Amino acid sequence: MDNKRESVGYWWSRLWKGAGIYGIGVAIPRLGAVAMLPVYWEILRPEDFGRIALAQVVVMILTPMMSLGLYESVQRFYYEWPVERRRDAIGALWLVAVIWAGFVALLLHVFGENIFAGVFKQLPFWPYGVMAVWTAFASTLSLFPYALLRIKERPAVYTAISISMYLTQTVFVLGALAYYEKGALGYLAGLLVNAVCWGGYFFLFMAREVSFRPLRGMLRGVGEYGAGTMGVAVLEGVASVLDRVLLEKFAPIRMVGLYAVAGQVASAVGAFNQMLKLSWIPLVYRIVVKERDAPRLVGKLGVYYSAAAMLAGVAVGLLGADVLRWSGGGRYREAIPLIGPMVVAATIMAIGTALGRGQDLAKRMRFALAAPAAGIVVSAASLWLLVPHLGAWGAVIALISGNCARVAVQTALAVYYYPRPMKWMRLAMLAVVAVVAYLVGYFLGGGIDVAEAAALHLVVVMVSAGLLFNIAGGRLVSKRWGL
Repeated sequence: MDNKRESVGYWWSRLWKGAGIYGIGVAIPRLGAVAMLPVYWEILRPEDFGRIALAQVVVMILTPMMSLGLYESVQRFYYEWPVERRRDAIGALWLVAVIWAGFVALLLHVFGENIFAGVFKQLPFWPYGVMAVWTAFASTLSLFPYALLRIKERPAVYTAISISMYLTQTVFVLGALAYYEKGALGYLAGLLVNAVCWGGYFFLFMAREVSFRPLRGMLRGVGEYGAGTMGVAVLEGVASVLDRVLLEKFAPIRMVGLYAVAGQVASAVGAFNQMLKLSWIPLVYRIVVKERDAPRLVGKLGVYYSAAAMLAGVAVGLLGADVLRWSGGGRYREAIPLIGPMVVAATIMAIGTALGRGQDLAKRMRFALAAPAAGIVVSAASLWLLVPHLGAWGAVIALISGNCARVAVQTALAVYYYPRPMKWMRLAMLAVVAVVAYLVGYFLGGGIDVAEAAALHLVVVMVSAGLLFNIAGGRLVSKRWGL
C-alpha cells in the first residue's frame, strides 16, 4: 500500500481539491444571492420574504419525496455495478423517479388545496402553492445529473452548470419582478420559469447518459437503500422548515420574513458545508472501498471537517451580521440579533455531516430515519412550547435543540455501525475555541462602527483558524491527555 495514500493529509488535500472546484459552484450562487439582497430589500417587503420562505418549504419537502431517494442509490452503488451495465441501472432508476415525480405533482395540483389549508395559515394554494409544486417537480430533474457528475468526479462541469443556473435564475426573477408583478408572486414566478427551463436541459442530459435493458437482479438492495435515504431527506427537509411552518401559525407573516432574512445570512455556513459535502461523500465511499485503514482515515478526517465547519460558523456569525448592519436598512434591523443563534444551528448540522457517516458506509440503513426523527420530535416539542411565548426567539432555540438531538443520534449510530476512532476531547476543545472566539468578537464589535467591527472580526477569524486547525492536527494538545 502506498504510504502516501495512508496519510490523513493526502486525503484531506483530495477533499479540498474537489471541494475547491465544487465550492466555486456553491459559493458563487450564494455570494451572488448575498450581493443581490440589497436589491431585493428595496423591491420586497418582509411580508414578501415570509411568503417566499413558506413556498420554499413546499419545494424542500417535495423534492426528495418526488425523487424517491434513487439518485442517492446511484452514488452509493455506482462503483459496485459492472461498468458495462451502469447505464442500464441508472436508466431504470431515473425512469422510475421521473414517472413518480410527475404523478405526485399532478396529484397535488388537483387535490393539494385542502392539504395546504391544513398546513399553512397565511399562504394560499392558488397561486403560491401551485407554483411551488411545479418548481419542486422541475428541480427533481436535476438530482440524477448532479449525482452522476459528482460520482464521476467532474467538478468543472458541475460548477459551470451551477453558476449558469444561478445567473439565469437571477435574470428570470428580476425580469418577473420588473415586468410581471412585484412582490412574492413575481419572485416565485421567476424561480418556476428557471426551474422548468433547466429541467428540460437535464432531461436531455440524462437521455444521453442512460440505456434501458433487462437488469436481472442488478438492483437488489438499491430500493431499500433509496427508500432509507429518501426518508432521511424528507425528514431532514421537514426538520429544516418546521420552525417556519409553526412560526407562521403564531406570528405575523412579517416576522416570518425577518426570520427568513436572518436564515439567508446564516445559510452561508450551509453553503460551506455543501461545498465540502459534495466532495466528502464520494471521497469517503472511495476510502471505504479501497483503503485498508479506512476507519482511522474517516475518523481523523471527520475532526478536520469539524474544525473547518466551526471556523465557517465563527466567520459567518461575525461578518454576516456586519453585512446586514451595513446594507440591510431599517426594515430588517430586527433580523440582526437572530443571525448568531441561527449560525450555531447551521454549524451543528455541518458537524453532523462530518461525524455522521456510518450507516450508509456499512450499507445498513435500518435505522436511517432515527436521527432526523429525533430532531423533528425535539424541535416540534420545543416549537409548540416556546414559539407562542417567545416568537422568533423560541423558533431559534427549538431549531438548535432539534439539530443537537439529530446530530447526537446520527453520530451514535454512525460509530455503532461503522466503528472508527473518535477524538471526543479534541472535538470538545474545538467547540470551546469556536464559542469563545465568537463571543469575543461579538462583544468587542458591538458598540463600534461597522467598518471597524468588520476589521476586528477578520482578525478574530484568522486567529481562530490557526487555533482550530492546530488543535485538529494534534499540535496544540498534550499527549498526556490522550488526544
